[in-house]
Amino acid sequence: MRLLAIHDGHNSSAGLFEDGSFRFAAQEERFTKVKNHMGFPQKSIDYIFENYSLGPKDIDYVVMHGNHMAKPFDVKELRTVFKEHQQKKLKNLLRKVGRETPLYTYYKSKLKKERLKPVQKLGFPDKHIKFVDHHMCHASSAYYASPWWKGDDKVLILTLDGGGDKLCATVNIGQNGEISRIAETHDSDSLGNIYSRTTFMLGFTPWEHEYKLMGMAPYVNEKYAKPCYDIFNDYLSLDSKDKLKFKRKIMEPTTLMYKRLRDDFEFQRFDSICRGLQDFTEDIIVKWVLAAIKKTGIRRLALGGGVFMNVKANKRIMELPEVDALFVFPSCGDETNIFGAAWNVYARERREHGEPLDIDPLGPLYFGPEMTAIETEEEIKKYAKDHKIEYESRSDISQHVGELLAENAVVARASGRMEFGARALGNRSILANASDLKNVQLINMMIKKRDFWMPFAPVILKEREGDYIENPKNIPAPYMILSFETTDNRNHIIGAVHQADLTARPQIVERDWNNEYYDILKSFEKQTGYGGMMNTSFNLHGYPIVNDARDALWVFENSGLKYLQLGEFIIEKK
Repeated sequence: MRLLAIHDGHNSSAGLFEDGSFRFAAQEERFTKVKNHMGFPQKSIDYIFENYSLGPKDIDYVVMHGNHMAKPFDVKELRTVFKEHQQKKLKNLLRKVGRETPLYTYYKSKLKKERLKPVQKLGFPDKHIKFVDHHMCHASSAYYASPWWKGDDKVLILTLDGGGDKLCATVNIGQNGEISRIAETHDSDSLGNIYSRTTFMLGFTPWEHEYKLMGMAPYVNEKYAKPCYDIFNDYLSLDSKDKLKFKRKIMEPTTLMYKRLRDDFEFQRFDSICRGLQDFTEDIIVKWVLAAIKKTGIRRLALGGGVFMNVKANKRIMELPEVDALFVFPSCGDETNIFGAAWNVYARERREHGEPLDIDPLGPLYFGPEMTAIETEEEIKKYAKDHKIEYESRSDISQHVGELLAENAVVARASGRMEFGARALGNRSILANASDLKNVQLINMMIKKRDFWMPFAPVILKEREGDYIENPKNIPAPYMILSFETTDNRNHIIGAVHQADLTARPQIVERDWNNEYYDILKSFEKQTGYGGMMNTSFNLHGYPIVNDARDALWVFENSGLKYLQLGEFIIEKK
């Protein structure tokens, strides 16, 4: 069975699923160069059809994420859209009332018809197009990617985000390849909305910069954040009648609370707001998780949805004595719902035809375009005509890059297939010696321009994991979606450690997952004795992660980078 999976909302994406595994997946932003591109992922689909020699007749079903999506808008205007949405009180009141009438059903059906048009234009008949509920996509992503879905044992599946298909949270049980929902929360009671609206209030871009508030929080003493915590605590709690649900304490839906936030926090410090919000978020999530465990008796958890991009909240969940095992779907925002949509439809079709369910393990996330040697060399030769560089092809490229890093050089790397999601996992990364704090400033000056309080992340050899992070439950961490306490050896990776609380959000690398990347680390280890280094995404500030050789060379030219690995080639500016 061959499926084309489409997410046409914020940070849109498309994927090709075939006989139990994904052959391709990419976000539209990597092709359009518009960060978090919103709308139909036309260029991603074009790439699939062209590079896999497919057309509509070769696809069994198009699977669409979400039954109802808002009209797409230019993400560059996201803050303006948020501002207008908060200011138009009458329009918002009418929208709120309308959502509870048959008019809303008509509105949704109209939007669905609009969403169908570009799919129909590609040549797909309506009978070959299937829609999957938003939170069922999140639940399916988390469950079928977890290592436990095949067994008889039950898995507790939790989804949590700003909202989708009128919900913001669900509690589910997975067993024998099937998912049953036991609780859900309406999106007017959304924890995710509180976080995104606070992000907006503080002058950042909502749906993108929430991590900056999380990163600032540890710098603030708890006692200074307590007044802010108390305010957030007055907004939302667990439902007293059913603790598997969230319940707001304020009159207006959380989508429309911007004025309240402005009034309540007018004289509060920015950093104290961040700490108060983060502490409140962690505490209420932990209460919710414990309530779900108590209700079901299930201690093995799979998590999905954008709120679980909050690695500090994930850490709190992971450390609970009541949690035996944890899996968080990597980069679990809406862009990853193409995975859940495809797996959900595939599972249903297999069950309906009495066929066994054979979904391959998720494994590494290198689902994007491949950088071929011929195309890479052609791009380098064109670039060299107008730029002062030296380049050479090396059979020992991984060893050489490791040696450059050991000499304290910063090296950008674009090689192999592009990774999917928000995290750079080595194939589109900037690497550096993390034992030297000067490299943090150097990378920020030359290319990243990150906020001064935001940490970088380490990549660590699997066999050296115990040297640098505390992971008593041995929970796998290959995706940079979990954070851990660091050990006394943290000085080896100090540039990739949060400077306030000394935690780290690592990528643990095994050779079988990415042999060339692993070999770079082994070469670096041989020279320095350190089993980890700094890894950050290869992109200019405000732009998506690079896609191909042309993108990589453009960023190389427009930054202070001196060294670039492109496939088997090493390039140096002169």
